[in-house]
Amino acid sequence: MNLREYLYNLVKQIPRGRVSTYSALAEALGDVRARRAVARMLAENPRPIIVPCHRVVMSDGRLGGYSAEGGIQRKAELLMAEGVPIRNNRVLNLEKHLFTEFRTEKPLKRLRAEQERLARLVRIEDIVENTRTIGGIDISYRGDVAYACMLLYDSVRGKPLTAYCSRTIVSFPYIPTYLAFREYPAIEMVVRGADEKPDIYMIDGNGILHPLSIGVASHVGVSLGIPTVGVAKRMLCGEVRGAGKIRKVVLKGKVVGHAALFGRAKKPVYISPGHLVSVEGALRVVCGVSRHRVPEPLRLAHIMANNCRKSDMRLLPEFGLKIKIIK
Repeated sequence: MNLREYLYNLVKQIPRGRVSTYSALAEALGDVRARRAVARMLAENPRPIIVPCHRVVMSDGRLGGYSAEGGIQRKAELLMAEGVPIRNNRVLNLEKHLFTEFRTEKPLKRLRAEQERLARLVRIEDIVENTRTIGGIDISYRGDVAYACMLLYDSVRGKPLTAYCSRTIVSFPYIPTYLAFREYPAIEMVVRGADEKPDIYMIDGNGILHPLSIGVASHVGVSLGIPTVGVAKRMLCGEVRGAGKIRKVVLKGKVVGHAALFGRAKKPVYISPGHLVSVEGALRVVCGVSRHRVPEPLRLAHIMANNCRKSDMRLLPEFGLKIKIIK
């Protein structure tokens, strides 16, 4: 869904002489976690008068930013012209002027319900016996453009084979715990568009190591019916237990993944099954292809995704790879 346009339509509901807050708009979207995303989307508002983002302020009455011409001074001028009292770049009597009566379907609540539905469909068991060919998937962004790469990697020979690359426009911002809704369209494009299929997919992000047990790797696995492993650079939730280079991660009393140090890395990666693989199976797959902090299929996919972004898809062969552009 186009959450950006949904937000802009909410902002249009704020009447003259009233203001709302970033948090109130996030709640109108359905989750207060979205407040930073709200601020980013308003900073990128291409129609600052039609979509009156000058009427959105901080929860304590401070004006916050204004990216249109004139900056915060212009924001204050616009609000005062509409009858909102301002002193020292702060709204006076905020409660009197606060607007929160948005007409909204709270779309993030609907997406949360979809996550809960998908989480019930996740299967944590080893379905695939042969995991020789791994498809590492990573995405690099330039604004609202996602450059995705799926790199096929031969885990026995230790060599990359083929890189499938795509460019997609994204309309969903980054919101903690909703990453899959931002990244799924680009991932689906490279997975469905590839004419070679790996034995298992390795995705930059969490699997069941997620507050709702449905990180991007699980979301992709269930939605596309493919075996997936999630490898993340930071831990959203859970508790690391034990000692050594491979430690268990426990969430809600269950082992859902591992924190692993590879090579000379000082920071671990967090490995969890996405779909159709077990906790131990996910660890085995990642350990078999890890020489540096990030396993090779993802490390090379990351390089290729960045190259896609930097060259805007005008790619030259690297690592002896075949490169295929998906349109």
